[in-house]
Amino acid sequence: MRPIPARPASACPASARPVAARPAAACAAAGLALLLAATSLAAQEAAPAAPTDPEGARLAERLPARVLRRMRMAPDRVLREAASLIYGHGRDGAIDARGIVRALALARADARGRALGQLLRADLDADGALTAEEAAALDGTAALRDRGRTQLALREADADGDGRASAAELAAQAERAARERVTDADAEAMEALLALDRGGDGRVDLDEVARALAAVAQPQAD
Repeated sequence: MRPIPARPASACPASARPVAARPAAACAAAGLALLLAATSLAAQEAAPAAPTDPEGARLAERLPARVLRRMRMAPDRVLREAASLIYGHGRDGAIDARGIVRALALARADARGRALGQLLRADLDADGALTAEEAAALDGTAALRDRGRTQLALREADADGDGRASAAELAAQAERAARERVTDADAEAMEALLALDRGGDGRVDLDEVARALAAVAQPQAD
């Protein structure tokens, strides 16, 4: 009795093989179609959903990139800072451009005052300038961990390197300290708050900020 020859394994996927034999070209085409369909489905699952809120798209176009990124990455912090601005420098639960400008000016004035106050505490002869001897005298009365701070501040303020900080140099140092404490990025974020005005009245309240944060939120992956 002659043995039945072994049948070669079919390269056609099981789901693509009918009961009757199919030509090799048709089998390969069916397998390729299944592969492409699976690849397309995987790509759709991997790609994040595009934002559908038109308000979110509008804000994404208007807001500076780093402000938008911060709103998406730290929405709770942005909301707290907005509340501080609105209720600290606004009126009737909202803030306008004048309130933003005033808040910036106050923050920088506070930083200037702190920097200048540290230096002027060493101005023993009240001439509005600071010498190395005066800085050393104040440092000698400071706590051990604070000694040398006035000398360092004097070095930073002494632009011409003559060992003495004039009144103009002290003022310039205080302004630098103010710009370091309230940076241009901070100012940009505060001013960008006005872009969240949905009512068009030039004022922004906390509800508008909360709605804007929800509108620009990044879709969450499953």
